[in-house]
Amino acid sequence: GAGMGKTSLLAGMIKAGYKGLGFLNQTRHRDKFRTLWIACDGSSARFKSVYEEIGLNDEMVDVIGGDIEQGLTSWKFTIPNLILLRKLIEDKNKNYGLVVFDSLKGMLSSSGYNFCDNEHSDAICQFLREIICEPFQVASVLINHLSTDGKKGSGAQRWGEAVAGNIEIKSVMDGAEENHNERKLCIWKDPIGGRKIFDY
Repeated sequence: GAGMGKTSLLAGMIKAGYKGLGFLNQTRHRDKFRTLWIACDGSSARFKSVYEEIGLNDEMVDVIGGDIEQGLTSWKFTIPNLILLRKLIEDKNKNYGLVVFDSLKGMLSSSGYNFCDNEHSDAICQFLREIICEPFQVASVLINHLSTDGKKGSGAQRWGEAVAGNIEIKSVMDGAEENHNERKLCIWKDPIGGRKIFDY
């Protein structure tokens, strides 16, 4: 949902990945990696505030986003942008281990793909898995929002099914009041660790 801390959660993941540490409930240390953050909704200004607050830097993460000064529009799921993405991922000197698309709906707007179509979502997830992730051992995260009913992700139902993992952030309540210092992480789908729900 809006304001739940999706960007902050991923910023923490970026930092842990760069340091080679397990993230949140993970105890296994990993090889260090860098992240490529792709801002698909307007400019990258929204990510910049979290970037500065969490203490990220250009050794940890590269950002692609709309920038008027550079003449760049927001990144969309188009052939030229996918060719650029593949070239960036192929560069071993970058040491990317994670690519974040913020957000899924923004990524598909004006792309010719329908955010609400199950067949399109299956094809896009298959492409990312087989053409981007598996050949280069890179993980991808698709940031999505809750649907208007607040019970599932927005767009096609297959977005929550075709992916390897599905995570939702929820509020933590102290009685009738929301605790703004904590969140509940609901890992609904994880082929390795299984389903888990915990506060952080």
